[in-house]
Amino acid sequence: MKDYSVKSGDSYVLVSYNDTDFHEVQNDETGEWEEVYDEYFKLDHVFVSKEARGKGLAKQMIREVVESIRADFPDTRITLAALPEDDKPIDQAGLVELYRSCGFEVR
Repeated sequence: MKDYSVKSGDSYVLVSYNDTDFHEVQNDETGEWEEVYDEYFKLDHVFVSKEARGKGLAKQMIREVVESIRADFPDTRITLAALPEDDKPIDQAGLVELYRSCGFEVR
């Protein structure tokens, strides 16, 4: 599968594809339980170097990734999480606002 990750200098957005998560649903006609597999792309890491922050680079890279995925997979879900890596502090509210400005919804 094509790699949708992008890089600009020391900054990057890493993307993974997952088609192995599943849940079970009951078939309305037969009553049988069936496994339904969820396909999605996940923005695993969004990193912008300190010197490049505040210039719109993260938004630009995220939008590039989303547009590229949407061109090939228009109906496949794209996810991400505003979580710290290891014990590094983050501005979670700022990240949520950034991701919302790129079209993501908080869940």
